[in-house]
Amino acid sequence: MRSRLFLTLAIAALTSVPAFSVCGLTASVPFSFNAGDRSLAAGEYRVDCGGAASLGVMRFHSVGERSTVFINTTPQNPPSPDAVQSGEARLVFHKYGDRYFLAKVWTPGLEFVRKLPMSKTERELASSTIPREAISVAGRTK
Repeated sequence: MRSRLFLTLAIAALTSVPAFSVCGLTASVPFSFNAGDRSLAAGEYRVDCGGAASLGVMRFHSVGERSTVFINTTPQNPPSPDAVQSGEARLVFHKYGDRYFLAKVWTPGLEFVRKLPMSKTERELASSTIPREAISVAGRTK
């Protein structure tokens, strides 16, 4: 009886997890940064977004540390002309002093950019006198 219940729960869990590969990219981020409310170390990251059922969820997987973070995003349409012109996948960060916050993810072929919400810390820095700089890190698609 228990094994049947466990099997049923396992199947339900597996079928409810969205596939994360629709807009995959890999990028080497040379600095530590925040993605949402999470702090992430510098390193190689695999970034994937879900299929139609979960268009707002992105998965950030640290290749070296084998840690994974899921973050809700919103589509921003259209991508900036410089992103489209370059044709490269990219991660865009907001930099305040020596702090970096992941702001946008763009992969070629998508008609929109995925925008991350500002964390409380980033909102506080944005309202301060510290100037914001946009930093772009090129990514590689599959």
